[in-house]
Amino acid sequence: MAAAIPDNFSWVEKDVLAACAFPSSMENVQYMIDHNIYTLVSLTAEKQVCSDGIMDEFQVIRIPFRDYSPPTLEQVELFLEVVRETKSKARATCVHCAHGLGRTGTMLSCYFVQTKGMTDVDAIAYVRRLRPGSVETAEQEMLVSHFYSYWLQKQTQGEKSASRALVGESETSPY
Repeated sequence: MAAAIPDNFSWVEKDVLAACAFPSSMENVQYMIDHNIYTLVSLTAEKQVCSDGIMDEFQVIRIPFRDYSPPTLEQVELFLEVVRETKSKARATCVHCAHGLGRTGTMLSCYFVQTKGMTDVDAIAYVRRLRPGSVETAEQEMLVSHFYSYWLQKQTQGEKSASRALVGESETSPY
């Protein structure tokens, strides 16, 4: 099968993490396999990627949420864990939504907050330089800001405090 580059495809971290618009053909999936991309993270709630017959070489992880909406912090954490796990196998991950901008850009911004120590503002600006039009709504920007605060708390106060922040508990909660 001939490979075809997916629309709006780019590496955001060479050989670790790529992004694209919805991969609309098996040729797009073949392109990813040919470039050592083992995991495709699909953020689309509206449609699914066809990966029939290639599951031994390729896995699709669905973390769906609505277009123009932000993910939950739990969804961000799941995405980051998928990227870490795939990287540990010396393989790459590709993340997509419909056009590879809003939902995808939001996840990429959170990735750079966590892995490169960027602030929320710097991460969004960096992703927008790499992929113009990324992080499309104020709600998506606010989620990256919330994730930045959560991540700082997790780094400075430990896992237990950050977990409380994740679920909205206070420090004095008896539960």
